[in-house]
Amino acid sequence: ANDTMKTIEAKLPLQIGDLTVTALGEVVADKAGYWNKSYIFPIGYTCTRKYVTDEESKQETEFLCQIEADDDGPVFRVTPKDDQGQLLQELSASGKTARSAWVRALAIVKDPAL
Repeated sequence: ANDTMKTIEAKLPLQIGDLTVTALGEVVADKAGYWNKSYIFPIGYTCTRKYVTDEESKQETEFLCQIEADDDGPVFRVTPKDDQGQLLQELSASGKTARSAWVRALAIVKDPAL
């Protein structure tokens, strides 16, 4: 056994600060792009996160974050929810990095005409 490896058992959903992990997904070890030296991008990973989308009113919007499979590697999708918790698919944003998906999603929420 490797002494540097630790086993972590968690029941889902798992609350970590303002992030709630709802599915860990599946690690794709045999395809490029789904992992690197620092990170893994498991297909089917989902979490929710609240984010302040209006600085003046301090309005928070809850977002569903997902990692999906694509021929070219993982796709990161960020979809806002309405006040009743329903997904607003028409305002969904995706990208080849989590950052690009978040930047686009926040821009769309602030200006849906984008």
